[in-house]
Amino acid sequence: TNFLGTFEGGLPANSALDLSTNPNVKVITGTTVKYGVYNSPSSLLFYLHNSWNVAGKPGHLLIGEADLTSFNDPAVGYYYAYSDASYGGTAPTIGISVSTDCGANWTPLGTTTCKETGQPTTAGNLYDPKAGEYQQVITSLSAYKGKSVLIKVSGTPGTHGNAMYIDDIRINNANVLSTTKIYNNPHVNLYPNPVNGVTELSYELAQPGSVTFNVYNMLNQLVYSKTIDNQSVCAHAGTLNFSDLNSGVY
Repeated sequence: TNFLGTFEGGLPANSALDLSTNPNVKVITGTTVKYGVYNSPSSLLFYLHNSWNVAGKPGHLLIGEADLTSFNDPAVGYYYAYSDASYGGTAPTIGISVSTDCGANWTPLGTTTCKETGQPTTAGNLYDPKAGEYQQVITSLSAYKGKSVLIKVSGTPGTHGNAMYIDDIRINNANVLSTTKIYNNPHVNLYPNPVNGVTELSYELAQPGSVTFNVYNMLNQLVYSKTIDNQSVCAHAGTLNFSDLNSGVY
């Protein structure tokens, strides 16, 4: 089935952290600072500074069992953000592995060497990534089509650095993952999110004009649309009513 890991409220359902090698990995949640890929509060944080003694020590997020029988072209996608912050260390890596025997054996599918995506807002502080700085990686699971598997997302720090984040981990068809867009406007907010019926919407415009808000399901089908006409350049507020939508991830 579809899996979505955004770390809002802690670890996603059907997942667990393996910190046996690197205990310095955690879900971080901000109040004024937003760490997540969609300008959301939470993300999975890997400390990289050499004072943590984590160089070369992976931390793992275990997912599963993931049922891939309903997908035509299964894949796992995630977003990462990383800052060396001028420490001059080697970059961290993120690897995807799959197990078909309940974790007894793991097959690596690919490893990504992270590229630096940004710098801390304040020099010397922890890197606080902006939504638009996150980079997406998609790894095919086509070799496991029709099977149920465990999936392991492993982050391994390099020799030095500031911080690395992983967020918005999804299992779905590859074409659906590739059309997922980052919510990268810090002036747009929905509250509450997750939504229970009606949600409050606030946003700012750089120029007058109409704005259309579209909501898609995990099959990339449009399920809700609302257009609001705005005559001024300023902050706006309104509501979106999702009461007619079934429970799920959109």
